[in-house]
This record gives sequence, structure tokens and C-alpha cells, in this order.
Amino acid sequence: MTNTYETNRLILKTIDETDQMFIYKQFSNDQINQYLFDAEPLQDENEALDIIHFYKHALPKLQERFIILLKDDLTPIGTLGYHALNHKDQTVDIGYDLDPIYQHKGYMREALKLLIDLLQKNYNGYSIHACIYKDNLKSIEAVKHFGFTYYKDMYEHFRGDDYLHQIYKL
Repeated sequence: MTNTYETNRLILKTIDETDQMFIYKQFSNDQINQYLFDAEPLQDENEALDIIHFYKHALPKLQERFIILLKDDLTPIGTLGYHALNHKDQTVDIGYDLDPIYQHKGYMREALKLLIDLLQKNYNGYSIHACIYKDNLKSIEAVKHFGFTYYKDMYEHFRGDDYLHQIYKL
């Protein structure tokens, strides 16, 4: 099932196999991967398909990922979504990325507002979390804009090192 949502300038579309080349381009980009400490950059298009299948076919449905498209010409510019939906603890984590050439134009704030509104509508009372590497100041600024506050520190172990992340919650 494909869900689509619109903002003034964007369309958010549930990720599917037609997005394989964009996902590969996005997650093989060193700038996009700069603050991601949970997986190696993609090496081939099949790895992109694995990501798509992870989001499309996980049971029970505990996550959803959207492609962010420019409304005027349907250019894909990033992704965002939620994962780690926990009904017992009433928490959900969000994540997002944006092609560097589209940063500083307000697109991510526009997309995040829609995602937050959807989560608050569908999971009323749940705490929304964003786990952000401590040096990713742009991402921290983005969630603070929506009222997220610092919650706690967490370390991600990757490539033999520990990387301090900060969890913000709304």
C-alpha cells in the first residue's frame, strides 16, 4: 500500500521499488552518511532494494519510510520516516536525510512538520524520539524547532568505536 501526503512544496510518498536508484544514490553519498553510524554506505543497487524491502515488508508494521519529492517536478530530495514503534512504552523514533543541494531551503522542516502531525494523530500520547549524533547540529536545530528537548545520551558502536548520540523527545 502506498501512502502519499502533500505540503505546500512537497509530496511524501511511501518508499517502494521504483525508488531503488534514488535510495542507492542517497545512501552511497558520503555527505548523507557523515552522521549515520549504523550501517556502511551502500556499495550497489541491490543493497538499496534491501532497505526498501525492510520498510515495505516488516511485520508487524512498526515503521514507514517516505521519499520526499518536490511537488513541482517530482524530483526526489530525501527521505524521512519512523521506526522502532513501541506500543508498550508508547514511543516512536524518527529519522530523516536530505540531499545536500536541497538543504537550507526549509524543505526538511516542512516534511518534518507533516510527519510529526501524522504521528501525533495516529499515535496520540506517544513520545516521539530523534537519536542524533552529537555533532549533527543542523539536525538538532531541526528537531528543537518543533519543541523536541534533550532526553538522554546513547552510544552507537560502529566500526569498532563508540559514537555519542543524543536523544531528543517530543
